[in-house]
Amino acid sequence: MGLRDFFVERVPSEVDVNDYEEAYTEETENVSVEGVSQESLIRDIYDQNELSDQSQSIFKIEEVINTLPKEMPTGTKRNAVAGMLSVFGLTIEQVVADGEHRKAVVSSAVDAIKKQNEEVISDNDAAIENRKLEIQGFEEDTASRKEVISNSEAVAKAEIDRIDGLIKFIGEE
Repeated sequence: MGLRDFFVERVPSEVDVNDYEEAYTEETENVSVEGVSQESLIRDIYDQNELSDQSQSIFKIEEVINTLPKEMPTGTKRNAVAGMLSVFGLTIEQVVADGEHRKAVVSSAVDAIKKQNEEVISDNDAAIENRKLEIQGFEEDTASRKEVISNSEAVAKAEIDRIDGLIKFIGEE
């Protein structure tokens, strides 16, 4: 047993994520998307759904990986990460369950955002179609009124010409 083995707990090199899928199942209606903005989408989703604390989350893995040398072999990194998780009082099962929960929350939040926006889009499309019909009605009314003006001018011009002809006739000596 070397010094390294004293500080790092040996764990199986392959972790099957499917073993931990029993973790969380979120329904769309249980996810809050109030106040979520596009500029900070993920942070807002986590804040609204009480997932802001990342100290005991799947992201602890990323934090530990970032402290390890890039050239370290993947298997060695995996073992080192597992060992460090245990130092933090975390198990692979806990962080994987957290990851599954976060995936479910983010997916459900996006579904809720999509549903909210699709409803507005549908309403907008219906309003646009109504406005098109309204515009068509205005265009038909305008065309009809222009025809009234044109006919009135033609009839009035004919009458004025008739009267002018009569005045000319009577006024000439």
